[in-house]
Amino acid sequence: MSVLRRAGWAVLLAAALAGGSCENPAGLPLSVVREEGGRPAMSSLAGESEPVEYRVTGSGPGGASFSRVEANLPVDVSGLVAGEWLVRVEGVDETGAVVLEGEATALVAPDGESAVSITLSPVQPGAGSFVLETSWPYALVAAPGPVAFLQPDEGDAVELTCTVEPAEASATCAVTAAPGQYRLVARLLDGDETVAGRANLVSLAAGDETTRHIDFDRVNKPGARIPVTGPFTIAWDPAASEPDDKIAYYRIHVHRRDTYAWVHLGDTNGPVTTFDVTAQMLEPGRYEFAVTAVTESGLESDHHTSLDDTADPATGWYVDWDPGE
Repeated sequence: MSVLRRAGWAVLLAAALAGGSCENPAGLPLSVVREEGGRPAMSSLAGESEPVEYRVTGSGPGGASFSRVEANLPVDVSGLVAGEWLVRVEGVDETGAVVLEGEATALVAPDGESAVSITLSPVQPGAGSFVLETSWPYALVAAPGPVAFLQPDEGDAVELTCTVEPAEASATCAVTAAPGQYRLVARLLDGDETVAGRANLVSLAAGDETTRHIDFDRVNKPGARIPVTGPFTIAWDPAASEPDDKIAYYRIHVHRRDTYAWVHLGDTNGPVTTFDVTAQMLEPGRYEFAVTAVTESGLESDHHTSLDDTADPATGWYVDWDPGE
């Protein structure tokens, strides 16, 4: 297709004079014509449309205006007041989209003609929209707060606006941005803690909506804070079935929130499922706990921690302990 990529036009502002004098300065004509000299050639550009009509509008002194739509130029307009006019020309394709545009300021003179050149340039592509849908395990995130942004190769990141549905454990985040390729970065917060994250590439096209879904099915739970000011008891459920190698007792382990190695805190007296923690056992601080089962033959099970999905609450928990004096 032969497409008008960039064309030079002239707006010819002519004062129609009666007997050579300005007898009717409020009735001056305007002629929008194609400039014959020095206009660029036609070029073929894939993906662009050729104008099928032209919209010519103008605004002048005292709020005066005009608007015309024609299949071709020139366009003649009459009944204009003398003075300064802002004239705009838009080339519209068969879909109704503006594909070329240009404007210039010209003077309608009462005693002669003046011309102004208007260069019609391709319209910059419109923005594209992006929608991110997210979800997470309801029971494992107490105060969900998704955060997402689009990072271009150059320039500042564009942050998405998120609407959270806590009861449905989901959120919809959206933004409008310039067409192009972006790196999507999405994080799930539980309160102030980041518990999950994801990143991938997305492309936005002008006038189109791009959608993605991220299921934060694996979260690094921060746990619910349980403030305690005195001795307390932790409890757990026994094994679902009694093994042939019966459980002799349980072993309790602990570590501070800022460390990772479990420390042996104590054992139960027999296969009971509670353990009392006193001020003599621990310094004040924030602690996570774990329990292992020890069988009669001496085998020890894996750790069942206070942050496991089977904890109560399911978000997990830790103790913020200040036993006082």
